[in-house]
Amino acid sequence: MVDKNIDAQEFLHLAIESSNNKNSEDTLTYLKSALELSPDFAEARLLLGATYADLGMFDRAEEQIKTAIEYDNELSVAHFQLGLLYITSNRLDEAVTSWAALDSLDEENPYYLFKVGLLALANDNFEECLSYLERGVANNVENAPLNINIQNIIESVKSSQTATGSESEPKSATQPVSLSAYESADD
Repeated sequence: MVDKNIDAQEFLHLAIESSNNKNSEDTLTYLKSALELSPDFAEARLLLGATYADLGMFDRAEEQIKTAIEYDNELSVAHFQLGLLYITSNRLDEAVTSWAALDSLDEENPYYLFKVGLLALANDNFEECLSYLERGVANNVENAPLNINIQNIIESVKSSQTATGSESEPKSATQPVSLSAYESADD
């Protein structure tokens, strides 16, 4: 039963706090309460999808992120996160399709830069990957958790190149990246 004294936006903020504290059970409870009050709340659906992804429930994650996009097609972070889910699941064609929505963003927008960098990584173009990801991190002032995830990819690419003395595939190209990097602010 949903506490009627708390609105959907407040439940979202409680969910973000719980997520930051690594409390998945409370995060899920708060998000489901927000969606009970407002089923078309795209940001809550996106965070629910990210939470499911963190729990390894990728089918549910995909469903929730797609639903968030249906409710708010302008939510760039949702398009990015869906593409990220696909690319970390070795579904490159679907990532490209999801990320096509980001092509209308400014070329210095962090989501655009991250998309281009990750696609370069998928195509083993490590120099271009690093260039775009590093620019994306520098331009991303609103989503610090995402910067941490992207920085981990950058370090993996660099360490892979250093360890082998050549451009071999870094571990992060095939391992899932946490989708918990969510902020309600969107570009």
